[in-house]
Amino acid sequence: MRKLQLLLAPVNDPAYRPGRIAVMTEFVERWGSEVLSQWKPSSQAAAKSHLKNYIIPALGKLWLEEISAETQQKFVSLLSGKVSRKMLLNILATLSSILGKAKEWKYVCETVNFRSLTLPQRSETQQEPHFTVDQVRKILAEAKQLFSTLFALAAMTALRAGEILALRIGDLDFERRLVFVRRNVWRGKVGTPKTKRSRGVVPIPDPLMFRLQAYLRDLWKPNTENLLFATRNGKSYCQSHVVQEKLWPILDQLGIPHCGLHAFRHTHSSLLVDIGAPVSVAQAQLRHEDPSVTLGTYSHVLGDSQREYAEKVAELLDYSGLQKHGPDQLIQLVGGADGIRTHDLLDAIEARSQLRHGPTGDAAAHQC
Repeated sequence: MRKLQLLLAPVNDPAYRPGRIAVMTEFVERWGSEVLSQWKPSSQAAAKSHLKNYIIPALGKLWLEEISAETQQKFVSLLSGKVSRKMLLNILATLSSILGKAKEWKYVCETVNFRSLTLPQRSETQQEPHFTVDQVRKILAEAKQLFSTLFALAAMTALRAGEILALRIGDLDFERRLVFVRRNVWRGKVGTPKTKRSRGVVPIPDPLMFRLQAYLRDLWKPNTENLLFATRNGKSYCQSHVVQEKLWPILDQLGIPHCGLHAFRHTHSSLLVDIGAPVSVAQAQLRHEDPSVTLGTYSHVLGDSQREYAEKVAELLDYSGLQKHGPDQLIQLVGGADGIRTHDLLDAIEARSQLRHGPTGDAAAHQC
C-alpha cells in the first residue's frame, strides 16, 4: 500500500498535468513548422534529408515515449556500417533536436544522451579528400584566371566555399593584408557564416595578394553587389556549378579523383601540420569552434605566427612567381561594411561600378 501511495502521489497533486503524447511523424510536422523553419536553409536541407532517409523510416510510426535509450541504441546499430560515423552523429543531432523540443513542450519522451550511446569507432584510416602541393599548382595553372584566383583563395586561406562565393570587394583589405569573412552563400542565398566563430578575419599572404590585385585589375567586372566573383549578370556562382563545370574537368585532365572545393581547405589544414604550425595557429586559421583560439572581433590584430605559417603555405602552393614580381601598381583596399575606399587603380574600378548593365545571358555560369 505504501508503494502504491508513492506512485499515486504525483498524480493526486493538484498541480499535476498529464504529459502530452504523439506519434513521431505527427510531432515532426509540428517541429518542422515551429523549429526547423527557423534554421538556415543549408541546415534545413540536411535535417530534411535525415528525416526522409533515416529517422522517419525507422522511428516514424513509434510514439515518442517508445523512443527510449534502448530504441535509440538500436537505431544507431541499424545505421552503423550504412553511413559514416560523422553522418551518424549528424542524424542523431537532428533526432536530439526533435526529442529535446518535445521534452520542452511537455511531451512524454526520452531525450538523446550521447554519452550513453555506444557509437562506432572512429576509422583510423579514413582521410578527408585533399590535394598534394603539386596537384594544387597544376590546378591553378590549368584553371582560367577567374577560377584560378578563386581556387588559389580557397587553398591559401582555407575559407569555405560558401564564404568565398559571398565575398565582396569591401571584404578585402590590402593595406593590412586581411580578408574579412562576413557572410556565406548557399544555393544562391546569402546568409550568415556557418557558425558565430566562422565570422572573422584571416591573413592574405603575399602570393595571394598579388593574384587578387591582378584579377581586380584585369578581369573583375562591376556588379550591383560588388561581389568578388560574380556571373555575367551579377549573381553569385553556385558551388555545384563551380565544382562540376570548372573544377572536375581540370581534375579529369590531370587524373585526379573528383572532390569538392572543401578539398582545398583540407589541403591547407594538412600543410599547416606538415610545416609544423602549432595547433592553436591551425585552429585560428580554420576558425573552428574552440573559443580559446577564435579570431575574435573584426579589428583583431593577427599574431605574427599565424601570418608566418599562412605565408609558408601560400609559398608552397604558388607557382607563378607573382610574389617576386608584383603588379605595377599596388591596389589599396580598405574593407568597409559594403563599400570600398580606393586609391590609384581602384578609382577607375569604382567609377565603372556605377554603371548599370541590362540583363545578359550567362551560358558559362549557371545560377542557383
